[in-house]
Amino acid sequence: MSSLDNSLEGRWSEGSAYVTYQFPAWGNVVMAGTRVESRRYDITGVADDPVGGTHLFPSLHVERKLDKWLTANLSYSGRISWPGLADLDPRPRFSDPTSATAGNALLRPEKTHSLELKLMAKAGNHSADLTAYYQRTRDLRSYVTELEGNVLVSRPVNVGTRTSRGANLQVRGPLLKGIKYVISGYLARETIANADLSGLDDANISYGGSLQLEYRDGTEGRAGADHI
Repeated sequence: MSSLDNSLEGRWSEGSAYVTYQFPAWGNVVMAGTRVESRRYDITGVADDPVGGTHLFPSLHVERKLDKWLTANLSYSGRISWPGLADLDPRPRFSDPTSATAGNALLRPEKTHSLELKLMAKAGNHSADLTAYYQRTRDLRSYVTELEGNVLVSRPVNVGTRTSRGANLQVRGPLLKGIKYVISGYLARETIANADLSGLDDANISYGGSLQLEYRDGTEGRAGADHI
């Protein structure tokens, strides 16, 4: 029978630095930035160190006043999602004698690049924000299960890319005396393109909305104040 020892020992160290610089340019307010992020792993009992490394992520935000009531903001940014220690330790961890989970020492971190355009409008006490975005994540993590001997082993792998695009809208302001409203809605489309495994290509569309009403009468925290 396989050993049911599920102990895991290890550590990771991480360092990061971020710098930004804001300046005016051709009627715009521009803020450029760069983030450097590094991580190293050390897992006890694993001869080969898992994938770590140093990554550079530039960012850019450009804001422009289109009119007295309308402002536009265009931004680009990147981020990284590192795997955990259990995702990298290749030794099986048994839940019972015939099934186990294991890590993948060659697992790469997920990297996401985002592009966003936001329009902010204001008319009196009413305001509205419309945001359109595009995100692309590569080295997407998923899990595969394989039969190894008499044991089903599930482990993480990098399977491809995820592309998300959509828009969010929020409108808010006073409705009647003491009553404020917030109306929000979104529409999104997500596509997963698999580069290595069959049967995982997928796309879906989601949408939704909400209406929130808030009533306040009196000063919050004092006797007689109402908040609904």
